[in-house]
Amino acid sequence: MRTSHYVDDPVFLRSGFTCTYCGCDLLADFPTFMLMARDHLVPKSAGGPDAAENRVASCGVCDRAKGHVVPVDLFSARMYVERQRAWLVELYEAVKADVRG
Repeated sequence: MRTSHYVDDPVFLRSGFTCTYCGCDLLADFPTFMLMARDHLVPKSAGGPDAAENRVASCGVCDRAKGHVVPVDLFSARMYVERQRAWLVELYEAVKADVRG
């Protein structure tokens, strides 16, 4: 199996394989590793470049929580993702309670 595309990737190396938004270890377990992403800070859909400087390492949850939002800066992106994650956890708990009783 070839691993060099992860080992040599500047986005993951720059972050130390840590999620830029929540700080989780992207190598903590297999599911986290499988869902890690190179997120475009300024989404391509909003005209963001496909350059390493515009990409950050992200866990799957934060990648989906950020979506296509165009942040003013990295700090505002982190704050937005934090709020979205909190809302998603509340939604998850409510759905789980409804389904599981």
